[in-house]
Amino acid sequence: VSFGPTGVNMIVGAFQGANFGASTPGCLGPIHAAVGSLPEAGNTSFSMVAHKVPTGAPVFAYLGQSVLSTPLPLAGIDVLVNPATAFGLYPAAVNNLGVARLNFGIPINFPVGLAVAFQFAAVDPCGSQGFSASNAVGMITMPKALTPFP
Repeated sequence: VSFGPTGVNMIVGAFQGANFGASTPGCLGPIHAAVGSLPEAGNTSFSMVAHKVPTGAPVFAYLGQSVLSTPLPLAGIDVLVNPATAFGLYPAAVNNLGVARLNFGIPINFPVGLAVAFQFAAVDPCGSQGFSASNAVGMITMPKALTPFP
């Protein structure tokens, strides 16, 4: 809690996701995945991001509800999202700085408390079999954040 000129403010530490496993590196080294903003209901700007992705490469985000306790080796990468709970594979956009982004706006009526895991994979000539992948990130959808009291 903090006190400001407009009243009392609740300050809540936001959980933005937990990292699981390690990247299968590519040309630019390890790929790091993270959430682009708070995974809360009503956040229409929510996105999943990955850094150090080859520019111009086809990149996909693999989404599911859980991660594996032991990685699944496939095509030279370690798959970390549990295929038994998979939502699917979605194409991601990559900018000139090697940042991949999958925009996934969260509607205000989206279920709160839903577990989601994701991992990025890219076609990468420096990957062990032509692919590289990020770590996985697990998160839980949250209710809309509280605003300051009047």
